[in-house]
Amino acid sequence: MNKISIPKWTACITIGMQKGYTDEKIGLKEIKELLSKIQEIQIEREKLFLSANVFLSDIVLSGQDEPHANVNFINYPRFPATEEKLKEGVLEIGKYLMDQLQQNRIVITFGHEVIVLEQTSDTDARIKKGQS
Repeated sequence: MNKISIPKWTACITIGMQKGYTDEKIGLKEIKELLSKIQEIQIEREKLFLSANVFLSDIVLSGQDEPHANVNFINYPRFPATEEKLKEGVLEIGKYLMDQLQQNRIVITFGHEVIVLEQTSDTDARIKKGQS
């Protein structure tokens, strides 16, 4: 048995499964197809292999209860890359999915950093905002 070990590196894109702040649903199949498309571009362009683990969750906040997809990445030992290259690749995937799926905002978590990418400062109308 061969053992391959490299330092741990992880990232996760969390993206809503409704277009904008509408009730129009986004299917998991559509997310996976778009993910595959941008992965192939990255592989062809720079030999960056960002294998993804996709699973479903729900974001719940003060009246909002919205299904989301989580797209997890690791620095896969069979296709290792630098931390900088991995981060750039995940950010590119996040921006691509955000644009293609008409999302106003997505969250990307890295080991010690959380990044929010947003088109506007608008928030989901279902979130109840406290009075100031």
